Amino acid sequence: MKESGRSGIPIEVRPQVLFNPALKSPNFFVPGVIGIALQLATVFGTALSIVREREKGTLEQLLVSPLSRWGLMLGKIVPYLCITMTMAAVLFCILRWVFLVPIQGSIVSLFVAAFLYIFTLLSLGLLISTKAKTQMEAFQFALAFLLPGVFFSGFIFPRETMPWIFSFIGACMPVTYFITLMRAIVLRGASLAEFWSSLVVLAAMGAALFSLCAVRFRKKLG
Repeated sequence: MKESGRSGIPIEVRPQVLFNPALKSPNFFVPGVIGIALQLATVFGTALSIVREREKGTLEQLLVSPLSRWGLMLGKIVPYLCITMTMAAVLFCILRWVFLVPIQGSIVSLFVAAFLYIFTLLSLGLLISTKAKTQMEAFQFALAFLLPGVFFSGFIFPRETMPWIFSFIGACMPVTYFITLMRAIVLRGASLAEFWSSLVVLAAMGAALFSLCAVRFRKKLG
């Protein structure tokens, strides 16, 4: 500036929004709302499943069955998995046709991400159910997990601006990775290959939680 004699910066900055150029709030928040809604439906559903049967006295019918612990846990998850995948399909339709949010990416990618996410949350709820002794206790355990998932997942506040401890808690939540995938697929049209790390984390979480459920479940009363 001293050599050229200019009084202002000889550079004109023009910011350009590449994704969601109209800055519409539904385009950004509705994909996150889907993740929170699926989280509520899945964790509470399976968290009360085994506890409810124990309180009603019908758990004995499961314990005398010839199925292994792995088979029993899978049998508990599959019905909820089918129902919640249907719920996810309805939510995707609402996203597209009610809120008019354009889906830039592949529908198949959305369902793959939703399947891994739902399986992980169902396994988590089932793990809570094997730990809790009453329905109220299971409800409190599930609620203690769900609330941090809302605040520390990046749904409301960007995780980059959080203190490291809150960012770490968010990194332990499945909803964090699903919201990242949803926004990437819906807004940016990203393929699953571009966000394979989030898929691997969800798959690892689901496998670990399901295995822990089977190990913790005892085919005996008490």
